[in-house]
Amino acid sequence: MLTEKEQRIIDIIGSDVPKTQRGLAEALGFSLGMTNLLLRKLAGTGYLKVVHLNKKKLEYILTPKGLAEKIRKSYTYASRAISEFSFIRKIIQAEVLRAFDAGTRSFVLVGDNELADVVEQAISDLALAGARLDRISSLDKLGSRDGLILIAGPKAAGQFNGRKTTHILELLARQGLG
Repeated sequence: MLTEKEQRIIDIIGSDVPKTQRGLAEALGFSLGMTNLLLRKLAGTGYLKVVHLNKKKLEYILTPKGLAEKIRKSYTYASRAISEFSFIRKIIQAEVLRAFDAGTRSFVLVGDNELADVVEQAISDLALAGARLDRISSLDKLGSRDGLILIAGPKAAGQFNGRKTTHILELLARQGLG
């Protein structure tokens, strides 16, 4: 198993950063000595290959083993993100279904961000007959719209005059995702 610093080197080797020790050290914020030590260890364990450009200059490239480690990490990250995204959608859908079952047919989504996109897609996927979803970018455009107000962004201050509101970030935080 690679250390965090070793993993950072593996990650950056596949990018557009110069593959010299100095370029890697600057990009990673490591000292030149620490970078040298880590590169030697990674080369010695087969994650990197050292290519001599000239007498004084070396370049480092990923070996198949190094590339496999980078792919494994990316796959693990993507799998975790997809799982969390699915869980978030289920939480949002459960909240909307509770309101729908209680008689709410109108939903107002407030937000102009990625979370609002997720909320909108989660509600659309429910395909609730008779339900209406309006999306507005900010609370100042709320006007007299009725129904459950779903706020997809930072906690909003303002008057809701007794209207039902759900702050999506608070909802997710209660489920341990905030």
